[in-house]
Amino acid sequence: MIMGIYDIYLVSISTLDFNVLIPMGIGLILGGYVFLNISKYSLTNFPSQTYYAILGFVLGSIFVLYPGFTFDLKGIICIGLFLIGFYLSIYLEKIQ
Repeated sequence: MIMGIYDIYLVSISTLDFNVLIPMGIGLILGGYVFLNISKYSLTNFPSQTYYAILGFVLGSIFVLYPGFTFDLKGIICIGLFLIGFYLSIYLEKIQ
């Protein structure tokens, strides 16, 4: 989306343009394989740092995925519920 290729992919999927779909498919398969191996290695050797990195990516993407996010009452309630759930997950992990 950042590179502006998203529209090209959508058009090539709808028109079945294999000149774009084949390299995209190869890239998806290779990228998925490499990413899964890196994730497996990271989760095996650095579990807490990997979880915090994933959490950081998720939190950082909120404003990109939902650009209309405002700090009104609904937004504050959402953030509060997220923090309560995050605290409960840490608390429940410690008592196990």
